[in-house]
Amino acid sequence: MPKDRLRIMTCPVQVEKELNRTYSINKKMPIRIGYAGRIDGLEHSQKRLDLILSFVMELENIGVKYEFSIAGDGRTRQFLLNELDTIVAHGKYKYMGRIPREDISTFWKQRDIAISMSDYEGHSISQMEAMANGAVPIVTDVSGVRDDIVDGENGFIISCGDYESAAKKAKYLADNRDRLSVMGYAAYEAVASKATWEEHMKFIYCR
Repeated sequence: MPKDRLRIMTCPVQVEKELNRTYSINKKMPIRIGYAGRIDGLEHSQKRLDLILSFVMELENIGVKYEFSIAGDGRTRQFLLNELDTIVAHGKYKYMGRIPREDISTFWKQRDIAISMSDYEGHSISQMEAMANGAVPIVTDVSGVRDDIVDGENGFIISCGDYESAAKKAKYLADNRDRLSVMGYAAYEAVASKATWEEHMKFIYCR
């Protein structure tokens, strides 16, 4: 198919004209990691929350100073929280519950990193929301990821199931705090350039 006959539409997310946020640049502070999505199932689920647990355990093993925040709900919520209680010291994780759509930007602006260990996706809206608010994505190599992320420039792409690499990327950012703002703003720009409501409406009505 000739490229000049193709048009691509990206689903819109809330994007500000200018990104206004801060990062955990002081190494004495924990690096702030976030997960937002369904909490529904473990090893046999799309979101692979069992690997999220393994990721957190690996952060502990390699000595990353972190704070892990979870937004979402689902039938395995209590099991996930119970497991975290067994592997994470008090105060290292926060469960935020289901966050209203209008507050999701605030959630991501208070996180340095967005983590996803999914086995498959469409084109993750949560990934785009995180990037639109300057969180650096560390995500598995699933559908839609490479539409937004250039590995090592505005995020990190890892193989499905590779929680150890995900933890190593988080440690890299924890050890190199200056990279947070560079990669975070690059993440914002990648989404802001194509995922606004204005661009969406132009696509629909201005053919």
